[in-house]
Amino acid sequence: MIRFFRQIRQRLITDNKFSKYLLYAIGEILLVVIGILIALQVDNWNEERKNDEKITTILSDIMDELILDINSSTDLMKYYALRDSTIFLVLTNQLTMDDYEANKIPHLYNASRTLTSFTPRKDTYLVLNQNLDIVPDSYKDLLGELSELYNRYYRIVEDQNQVLQDLLAETTRIRSQYYAWHSSNSPDSQKSRIEFMLNDFRYKNEVMDYRDIAIYNQLNWTIRYRQKAIECFKNIAKALDNSGYDDSFVFNQEVSKILIGDWKVVGEPETIISFFDDDKRLYYKDNINSGRHEVFWLPPYKILSDDLLYGSIIKDGNKHFLMFNSFDLQKVDE
Repeated sequence: MIRFFRQIRQRLITDNKFSKYLLYAIGEILLVVIGILIALQVDNWNEERKNDEKITTILSDIMDELILDINSSTDLMKYYALRDSTIFLVLTNQLTMDDYEANKIPHLYNASRTLTSFTPRKDTYLVLNQNLDIVPDSYKDLLGELSELYNRYYRIVEDQNQVLQDLLAETTRIRSQYYAWHSSNSPDSQKSRIEFMLNDFRYKNEVMDYRDIAIYNQLNWTIRYRQKAIECFKNIAKALDNSGYDDSFVFNQEVSKILIGDWKVVGEPETIISFFDDDKRLYYKDNINSGRHEVFWLPPYKILSDDLLYGSIIKDGNKHFLMFNSFDLQKVDE
């Protein structure tokens, strides 16, 4: 091809056709420029394709981490399920010396002294932040939502973990400083420990502080993080044209069939609680207050709502009941 153009050039110069040669030269230059532009465009397309693939991979990895976080949040819900019931018994003075001596109630001796945390994963989001300059415009709307999740919600969850850790450290310090039984396992020390838990107002305050920080704050913000994480997961899935559902947050369909419908408060039949499905997740609302609350399934038989009410599903004959700490529900029309 190069030889062909060289021959044309040589013939035009030999024939003294300068004007035609000039036009030819300009045309040849234009061809070269066009070729360079096409090559640059192809290179840009290839670069954009590589960038798209890189960001798609990062977003897919973020989805995987969100699923792990959602599962971890479920673990925290389960962790507090039994402790919630024990805390209720302590604060409503329903325990006796026999209860403590038998020690058959879960977490009876550590109702205010167990530490766990929910620590979301953030590594892949940090990778995304390092590649913001190559994020395609089609993904820009996701960045604001992910920023809110990993900066606002993540920070609050981490703060609540630390507040709980500080509370337990202070509880241990006070017990070791003021109570001789704290570091002893003798029968007399055990009796003093039970007397403290049964009759000392300071223990009730201790348990109440633990409940407020561990359940009302730490668990509460973990649930909020979970719900925001699901929202981000579904939006990423939509942007990537993937399925927007995962077993980690889809409510168990068999249990859903039991719960969906109207329930009446035992002793207050005028109060109706309605459970309903929305986008494969379960919610409830009542006939008194506006708004709805999401419900989570905690196998084998417990549920938790996002307003922090733990309940147990009980079947008595052909009737289903939901038993909470301070009230029970019975399904209507059973």
